[in-house]
Amino acid sequence: MIARLRHLARRTAESVGRRAPEPELEHWARQQLTAVERQLWDRFHPRDKRHSIGVARRFVGLEPDAPTTAIAGALLHDIGKIEAPSSVPARIAAELLGPITSGMARLREHEAIGSELLQEAGSDPVTIATAQGRGRWGPAVLRADDL
Repeated sequence: MIARLRHLARRTAESVGRRAPEPELEHWARQQLTAVERQLWDRFHPRDKRHSIGVARRFVGLEPDAPTTAIAGALLHDIGKIEAPSSVPARIAAELLGPITSGMARLREHEAIGSELLQEAGSDPVTIATAQGRGRWGPAVLRADDL
């Protein structure tokens, strides 16, 4: 529980502000994605784009030989959040209190929602599995998300 609270505190601090990612990092991220995946990724809130890039960069540090499809999975690991409330207070409440409202339930189900979105987008199976934290590259995404 303490580790989870620490993780939430760090994520909350990361989430403050609407600042877009640095242009060169956003350009790098967009190069890893297919055209349809870029359309999904572009729907992220700027703070989610910053988080996505941070996780993907840490992932590459952990797995420097990972294919582009796995890097895309790292970038898209939270893509289901585009279908859920994006305010910081709503996200904290969903994590701490559980699915009290339908919006909070959608936030807590963002992995399943993201998987559906990626399947509909025609993403590579490696991308989908990695985004879900499964397959050859999934555990490294989970570690990168927790670093």
